[in-house]
Amino acid sequence: MTNGSQWWDQSWNPVTGCTMVSEGCANCYAKAMHERFMQSTMFEKVVLHPERLSKIDKTKPKVIFVDSMSDLFHEAVPFEFISEVFSVMQRNPLHTFVVLTKRAKRMFEYFMWEREFNPEWKLFYPLENVWLGVTAENQERANERIPLLLKTPAKYRFVSVEPMLESVDLTKIKWARIAVDKTNYDFFGAPAPDEIWSLRNVLDRRPGDEYNRPLIGVDFVICGGESGPGARLMRPEWARALRDQCLQSDVPFFFKQWGAWVPDMLNDYVMVRSHMTGIGRKLDGVEWNYLPWRKPAKPVLVENQLSFAEVK
Repeated sequence: MTNGSQWWDQSWNPVTGCTMVSEGCANCYAKAMHERFMQSTMFEKVVLHPERLSKIDKTKPKVIFVDSMSDLFHEAVPFEFISEVFSVMQRNPLHTFVVLTKRAKRMFEYFMWEREFNPEWKLFYPLENVWLGVTAENQERANERIPLLLKTPAKYRFVSVEPMLESVDLTKIKWARIAVDKTNYDFFGAPAPDEIWSLRNVLDRRPGDEYNRPLIGVDFVICGGESGPGARLMRPEWARALRDQCLQSDVPFFFKQWGAWVPDMLNDYVMVRSHMTGIGRKLDGVEWNYLPWRKPAKPVLVENQLSFAEVK
């Protein structure tokens, strides 16, 4: 499946089907697509497709969204199969693979399993060409999932606040690798430090560790409203606040869409329903298009607002 208008070039679905796990699943786009085009099976039936593990295009670099029609870390997907998926990604450094999940705890548990049963896991993880991310549709899910994401071995990490169902303040989520956190330190194979690091918010990235990661923290944030029938609206002030949090911490921000509800042209306090697909990608008159896995970007000041514009 290809997609030329957003943040990925192609999707790769070694797993299809999923079940609801949180509030963001209520109007699942993948379920709607499945029921429209693949009526032979129920979307809630999770199906593994081992035959797709070998179907990776090797002609030119692409940004590949892994399991756009499922969740790779769904409870019905065995760790052994997830390991095969990561092996394919490891053998295809030409591409950038983006893995997004609502099951952050199981993602962390998978890497714990990998460490225990794969004696050579340190030779491969974290993969240079893989971004791991979690969905944080509201503050509760952000508080729950982001700390688990930061404990998971990854070269790059991102958060998708889509569908944005309420204001999400990432600066309220505190993260610190402290001496008493034996689980985290043992997992990364590093000794506990003599000092205890002070708590910082998850956008405040810090020097990396023995895996030569330049920063530890959230490397990228996506924001977007919900689309489709029954879509819930996203308030402009929520999106602005999230953007400003990212700008203040120099974390790349991508505004994907307003969704089914867009601000009125004369008064953005009023939200109006739009039936046009893909309408509305500007926030305060700016398209926030910075994608860290594509072209480099430079900060541009537009009407006293700092924007990341692609370098042509």
